[in-house]
Amino acid sequence: MIKQLFLLLLIVFNLSINTFGCTCKYLGGFAYANQIADVIVKGKVLNYNCDETSDSKDFISMNFEVHKIYRGQVFKDTIIIYGDDGISCRPYINKFKIGEEWLLAIGKLGNKYEVSICGELALKVIKNSYSGKIYGHSIKSHKELIGEKELQTVINKPYKYTLKRDRCYQSYPTLKRLDYYNYRLTKCSIESLSIKISKELMKVAKIEKIKFKHLFYLNMAISKDRRLNFLCIARGSYNNSIDEDLGLSYWSQKVLLEKIDCSLEIQYPLKYPKFISIPILIGNY
Repeated sequence: MIKQLFLLLLIVFNLSINTFGCTCKYLGGFAYANQIADVIVKGKVLNYNCDETSDSKDFISMNFEVHKIYRGQVFKDTIIIYGDDGISCRPYINKFKIGEEWLLAIGKLGNKYEVSICGELALKVIKNSYSGKIYGHSIKSHKELIGEKELQTVINKPYKYTLKRDRCYQSYPTLKRLDYYNYRLTKCSIESLSIKISKELMKVAKIEKIKFKHLFYLNMAISKDRRLNFLCIARGSYNNSIDEDLGLSYWSQKVLLEKIDCSLEIQYPLKYPKFISIPILIGNY
């Protein structure tokens, strides 16, 4: 009887982990995973906060003093960043010790922020260097140490670190608002195409005025007739208000049609349809 009760409790425990636990795909080192973040900031951990909605005394968030913004918008000198609450894909907040400096790639959570464990999104600041898993694809990758110049390359040249994106399907709601155009295939790399599209978009008056960096993706498909079909623009997170405010879907298509005289080098044989995502970084920096 005791053995049966133990087995029953074990089954219930496992079900609760599967039902309420976190599940996400590991995106790799910081060079790859940072691309899903709305904001990248460097700063210092000030203190911890408990959950005000419960009697628990466990810390679930921290007050983080922002020293430098690498990407995205932050409107306060001190922001609240959430860690694990028992059911979310976040690290325990006490990973970030009070007084330590960190570089964090974070997502928006209302007027607050969160840091994820679905990839390496936190690098510890050690003097003028950054420590953590940076270039590896495996969760077992070893830690590395890079300087400021190398960090800038990692953040500002996402086309060097390919991150697989979710495809857009025709049933996807965003597509109903888009027009479909076909683009010719000529010869250039994803890197050169990314740089050229970014430069052309920055000539648009509305986009030229933004005072922060913003990363998004052009998702496209190559069909059997070797034509490149625009599908949608995609973000790493669910926050797409910036894309809509700037009209990036419209302007990206217009740039592709009118300004881009090259298209993509592709490897054969292809399995059709072949989907590609081109990272585009815009903003004044």
